[in-house]
Amino acid sequence: MHDILKGISNQIFNKADHKEVLCLVKEALNCLEEKEQIKGNWHPLGFIHIPLGIINDQSIRLHIWSQSERRRQQPFYPIHTHIFELKSHILSGTLKNTIYKVSNLNFPLESAIYEVNYNNTSGSILKRTDRKINVIEVIEETLKKGDYYSVKQGEFHTSEVKEGEFAATIALTYEIQKNNTPLVIGHMNGKKEYTYYRNSLPKREIMSLISHLKKCL
Repeated sequence: MHDILKGISNQIFNKADHKEVLCLVKEALNCLEEKEQIKGNWHPLGFIHIPLGIINDQSIRLHIWSQSERRRQQPFYPIHTHIFELKSHILSGTLKNTIYKVSNLNFPLESAIYEVNYNNTSGSILKRTDRKINVIEVIEETLKKGDYYSVKQGEFHTSEVKEGEFAATIALTYEIQKNNTPLVIGHMNGKKEYTYYRNSLPKREIMSLISHLKKCL
C-alpha cells in the first residue's frame, strides 16, 4: 500500500494522465477491501470522506458526493479555509470550486468569521469571533472528470456538486500548519458556538459507494 500511495502522490503533484491515476486509485481500493480496512464518515458539508492513507506527512483521501443523499449539518456554512495545501483530481462527475476573499472595508458588514476547533469525539466546534466581514467571489471554476485543482492554505473556498449528481475526487493534503486555525464564514448574528459531528458510515454503505464509484471510473 505504501508504494501505491507514493505513486498517487507523485501523480497528483505531476498532474498525471487521468487513466494512470484511475489505475492506482483502483489498486488502493482493492488493497483496502482485501484487508477490510475501508472506513468513511459524513463530512459536515455533506460529502463522504474516505481516508486511503498517510505517506511522508501527506494525507490521501477520497471525497464522494452521493447522488441520492447529502447529509449537510446545520447551519450550513460552506465557505471555509484549510490549514494545509490541497491538491485534488476529479475522478468522476462535475464539481464547482470557488475562491473568495474577505473584506471589512465595505459596509454594511454581513458575515462573521468562525474559528474551528476539534474535540476528542470526532467532532468540531465553530466559535464566532469578533471579526465582521463581507465576502467577495474571486474565481469560480467548473471542473470535470480528469481535471485538477488546488486550494492554498488559508484560502477561503467552496467545493460544490449539484444535487442529484454523483462526483468523486482524490485529494492530497500536505504542508500542514498545525499552529494555524481553520476558519469558516457564518452569519454575523449566528450563535456564539456550533458543534458538528463526523458520523461514520456502516460498512455496507461504504462498499455500495465504492462499487458505484468503480463503475463510474
